[in-house]
Amino acid sequence: MADNKMCPNCGSSDVNTFCSQCGQKMHHERFTLKSFIMDLLSVFNFETGFLYTAKMLFIHPGQVANDYLKGRTRPYVNPLKYLVIIAGVYAFLILYLKIYDASLETFSMPLADAPADATSTEAVRLQQQWLNFYRQILNFIPLILIPFFSITTRWFTRSRDLYYGEHLVINSFLFGQTFLIIVLLTPLAVIFPSLIGYFPFFAFIVYIAYMGYFFHGTYGYPPLKSFFKAFFSLLTGYLIFVLFMIVIMILLFVFIFIKNNPVL
Repeated sequence: MADNKMCPNCGSSDVNTFCSQCGQKMHHERFTLKSFIMDLLSVFNFETGFLYTAKMLFIHPGQVANDYLKGRTRPYVNPLKYLVIIAGVYAFLILYLKIYDASLETFSMPLADAPADATSTEAVRLQQQWLNFYRQILNFIPLILIPFFSITTRWFTRSRDLYYGEHLVINSFLFGQTFLIIVLLTPLAVIFPSLIGYFPFFAFIVYIAYMGYFFHGTYGYPPLKSFFKAFFSLLTGYLIFVLFMIVIMILLFVFIFIKNNPVL
């Protein structure tokens, strides 16, 4: 066994939990199955931060957001890391349980039912390409929406006078926790298969309810006012996102058209 008083990396004797010279973490015990599992959990910060953050976002979401903005970050997992991990689990379950496909069948009006002509055929092809693309980026959707949603939360919570970047932090926690709630609700889709097609609608109701609770704790508004601010923030943010995507699609269409028709 290595000398516990010497750093095995640089040989310095000025060591405690970490070496003061090179930053090497000191291991004073032999590696066991337990230590291996703890190291594995620490990769995702499940050892303390992740579970503690999830618990606190359920019972005291305002405390988590405000603590983090004040610089008390140690007890909590990084909000972006928290969101990315949960979004990945969310995307896997939604696709694996076929909730995504079932919701499309329930709420969409397939273009394939339109009269068969060149226009409808092209529309069906474009629709399928878009749905396939959306499926591939499903786990990135929260990350894409947050910048737009943060614009609207800043509008609707001007009394807090927070920076846009601070809204990005707050909304990363908010989106991460709401998607965790959806993940926890997915067993209902297995127990009650008839609900799969309507799962997004049910999840949206729970989503809005939690957002109102989160706004109440974070921004200090009365419960009913928090609910309406959360609802209109989400609605406005999504509309801005849709308008942005429409502009991008129009520019892309114009670019492709000009490229294919250099001489008009």
